[in-house]
Amino acid sequence: LAGCTVTFSGVIPTNEPHPQSHPLWRLALSLGAQVTADLLPRTTHLISAHLHTQKVAECLQRRVHNVWILHPDWLFYCRWSLSRAMEATFMINALPAGSAY
Repeated sequence: LAGCTVTFSGVIPTNEPHPQSHPLWRLALSLGAQVTADLLPRTTHLISAHLHTQKVAECLQRRVHNVWILHPDWLFYCRWSLSRAMEATFMINALPAGSAY
């Protein structure tokens, strides 16, 4: 996942004192991604189990089209396939009519 910057939302507890030790964070790093705790301009992938999180809402409200909002299974599939899985398969948000990534 070189070139990807991953941010998590709703999958790592907010009271986690060391989010860098969470298995999903470590998995993303092991696949070559950069990982950030906050949604940043360089974020390319937002990993969330559902749409009802503050970071997901921020992406959707700002209509940030360069951030994939994906289910955590995307990371597991990337690990299984040893490649960057097709994001469209793991999207948790529907694309507006006429939009394309």
